Amino acid sequence: LLLDDASRLNVALTRAKCKLVLIGCAGAEHCRSNEAKLNTEDSVLEQMLTVLQGMSAIVPVSSL
Repeated sequence: LLLDDASRLNVALTRAKCKLVLIGCAGAEHCRSNEAKLNTEDSVLEQMLTVLQGMSAIVPVSSL
């Protein structure tokens, strides 16, 4: 999977020239439980979300 391969995810995320917009369900319980089924360790995506949350870079849809 693209989201579980750090090097492939890095390439996908660093191709943006000026803006990068990701849309997903980072906080939804069903998404986290599905991810846990794929990998028992923190996935690359989970690590990325943790960094983005620390940077206050995640914007809830309700605030758009």
